[in-house]
Amino acid sequence: MWDPGCLRYTTPTMQAVQDDGRRRALVFLAFGVLSFGFSGVLIKLCRYPPAVIASFRMILAGIVLTPFCIRAWRRYLLERGPLGVLLLLVPGVLLGLHFQAWVAGLKLTTVATGTFIFSINPLFFALAERFVRRRRIPLYALAALGLVAAGALWLFWVKEGRAALGGHPRGDLLCLLSTLLFVVYLFVSRSVTQTSRSAKTQTSRSAKTQTSRSAKTQTSRSAKTQTAAAGTPPTGVPHALYIHILYLGGGLATLPFALAGGQLAGTDLRDAASALALVALALLPTLIGHTANNFAVRFLPPLTVSFFTLAEPVLATGAAMVVLGEFPAPSEVPTYALFLVATVFYVLRSRGRPLEELGGRTERSASGGGDLGPATSDRRKGSSR
Repeated sequence: MWDPGCLRYTTPTMQAVQDDGRRRALVFLAFGVLSFGFSGVLIKLCRYPPAVIASFRMILAGIVLTPFCIRAWRRYLLERGPLGVLLLLVPGVLLGLHFQAWVAGLKLTTVATGTFIFSINPLFFALAERFVRRRRIPLYALAALGLVAAGALWLFWVKEGRAALGGHPRGDLLCLLSTLLFVVYLFVSRSVTQTSRSAKTQTSRSAKTQTSRSAKTQTSRSAKTQTAAAGTPPTGVPHALYIHILYLGGGLATLPFALAGGQLAGTDLRDAASALALVALALLPTLIGHTANNFAVRFLPPLTVSFFTLAEPVLATGAAMVVLGEFPAPSEVPTYALFLVATVFYVLRSRGRPLEELGGRTERSASGGGDLGPATSDRRKGSSR
């Protein structure tokens, strides 16, 4: 593109690709949270053992994606080798463990209680950002987290403490464990997908090519590269291939839980209702919900992604009322209202801000090395490393 003011050719920047990715991520998250609302009900309707449900939902999701990933598998193995695949398996194992704890816990408690416990995960994300990653939390995020804490305290108060939650203590602890595993999984997933050597190599070669070509040739090739990049996340790993490794690898890695104690051997796989619920669990909350999370975490901070899960208790409780007849007390409604307000407030206030504003520094894109937002130094922010 010719810029008359600067008397030179200009090309679309990686910032434009990131902005487009953020917009798509927000749309995907909206659809993802809708699918999450049916997770608890589908788990309750499936009469298979918890470990079988947790591992098979991932394996089925991976099998569905297989036909779309054959070519990408060949290219990725040639570029990265088996070690590259093993690196991408790490978040898959964490997601599999999250599912194991989540399904087992939800089988022992109510849908409303389990989803409420899971929905406080933004608090854990904020603690990790502040004390593990040493990043400053913006005031608007603190205000939204305050609404989450207020909603949580209100629910505990109206239920008169821990003993009146209506669930099994072990089930509640497993749901809490699954929440912690989800936090670790999203952080690891973001870290793994932003350290692609192929993306860095591609960036280096692109930079050398651009400095050695004429302005016109540079513009033409950059436009082609930009068109291809618009459909590929900034990690150099196609998203379909990544989630295929994530689901299939994580499901197979946690399959021993289903084999332990003869759970799988004693499962009646001919139970049509349970099989249908399992397939729906693989297609909706897994392929749509968690795939949306995996895509969004490439473009948005994990804390932002976690705020969308605050809508899950509202949707899950509504679905449980209709399908399972589990009705929450009217006094619990303010909690769900506060969760929704916190989500909307955070998303509106964080729009257009740098991808990693929480850190008080600008994180560079893994594929372009360019700034993802206005740079602000750690020294000016007063943060320490």
